[in-house]
Amino acid sequence: MIFAAGLTPPDDGMTAYLPMLVQHESDQRAILRAWERKPPEVIIYWGEDQSPVFGYAGFGQDYALEIARWITERYELASLRSGSTLLLVPRRSSSPPPPREAGAAIFGTVPTGHR
Repeated sequence: MIFAAGLTPPDDGMTAYLPMLVQHESDQRAILRAWERKPPEVIIYWGEDQSPVFGYAGFGQDYALEIARWITERYELASLRSGSTLLLVPRRSSSPPPPREAGAAIFGTVPTGHR
């Protein structure tokens, strides 16, 4: 998808953030260090229930919690949304800061309010 969209791959060397790839805190810290140096241009979040396949409810719900927190603090929903798939873009300086529980709103249930 990165290539087809004409985007630059992230510097973290990852193409997917599946539970088995980001379950250790050290893995998450390495990803976040790369993202601090060069943040992703966009983030596509697929919010389907992953428990039948991976045994986890989903990204930011019961795995990759530090990455989800980082994303929530720096990104907001774009207008593109298809079902439980969300497009997240860097937060504009004019956007209000996210509420403390915003991570659950993005990575738990699909939020209703977005730009």
